[in-house]
Amino acid sequence: MTLNPIPALRAAKKITKGYGGQCLAFVRTAYGVPSKYASAWEAWEHSRMQVKATTLDGVPRGAAVFFAPKGSPYGHVAIYAGNGQMITSDSATNKVGSQSVALWQRAGWKLVGWSLDLNGQCIAGIIGHNYKIGAAGTRVRYAQAHLIAAGHPLTLDGIYGTATRAAVTAYQRKNGLKPTGTTTRATRKLLNKER
Repeated sequence: MTLNPIPALRAAKKITKGYGGQCLAFVRTAYGVPSKYASAWEAWEHSRMQVKATTLDGVPRGAAVFFAPKGSPYGHVAIYAGNGQMITSDSATNKVGSQSVALWQRAGWKLVGWSLDLNGQCIAGIIGHNYKIGAAGTRVRYAQAHLIAAGHPLTLDGIYGTATRAAVTAYQRKNGLKPTGTTTRATRKLLNKER
């Protein structure tokens, strides 16, 4: 299983054909996530780690980006490649490749956000730093996603505030680690396994 945005993005770029009308299957394949939901929209609606957004601000490379249904109940999902591009399947051509998010939006598809879980599996990147109160950004969101996967209710806001510190402390206590409230090396090692 890949379950990590950057390797999933690399895997997606190697896929060049197939998946016409099966965007969720394409994204699942890139991530190595098993089948669970029938459509991209159903996967979005069941996501526990979604970040609702109508712009690409703050979307990490490799994240699953979701679009509202357009003329059908199925919606669309692709893998964000950065710089306004996504790797996506195209039902009209049965090909997979890089396309502009703006092109899809001009065609009437509404970006609804991005998610760090897919079909119930955490697909957040690896936590690589010792975060503490005041830290912010995508990497903090990854830490929050891993904590959510471990059963701690949090908001994926990307801010290492008191709620995130409390969740880290609880996680550390539950796993026999020193309760520092920061993402120490031992804490990161365990959290990175939470899927």
